[in-house]
Amino acid sequence: MMEDGKKARESRTISFGLSLRELEALDRLREREGGLNRSAMIRRLIRIEAKSKSLWAIDDRAASVVDAKSALFG
Repeated sequence: MMEDGKKARESRTISFGLSLRELEALDRLREREGGLNRSAMIRRLIRIEAKSKSLWAIDDRAASVVDAKSALFG
């Protein structure tokens, strides 16, 4: 933890290619979201998708419930 009580933010740089169609779609999404930069929009999309699948900010107890649910229902 940092001195001011905030967690240190870890980040990694990744690089990947997008097709022209994907890039155009990303730019249209950015415009609808108020002009976010490309990196911010991609991070937002990742968070939205992860949350929709209950994969974001999941604690150990919730993880065990998800595992049990997966074991029972596939």
